[in-house]
Amino acid sequence: MTDPTVIAVDWSGAKRPNLKSGIWLAQVRDDRLVESRALRTREEAIDHLLGLTSPFIAGFDFSFGVPEWFATERGCSTVDDVWAAA
Repeated sequence: MTDPTVIAVDWSGAKRPNLKSGIWLAQVRDDRLVESRALRTREEAIDHLLGLTSPFIAGFDFSFGVPEWFATERGCSTVDDVWAAA
């Protein structure tokens, strides 16, 4: 049996308008990096995964967040308020 392909998708910076691409995909097969590239959209990342035919494991790195209660208790109404409170 062949080891599954392992894919990491970092889209934690996808909403940052000053970046050409805040999304990065890396693909490892048989302990070798076979692909590493920027993607334009989250949809492009998902389409890439849906187009794969061999078994794979995918992991996603999302933006940092806090529990809702943290923001509510501190009266945060924007993400900037949350970061200031953190």
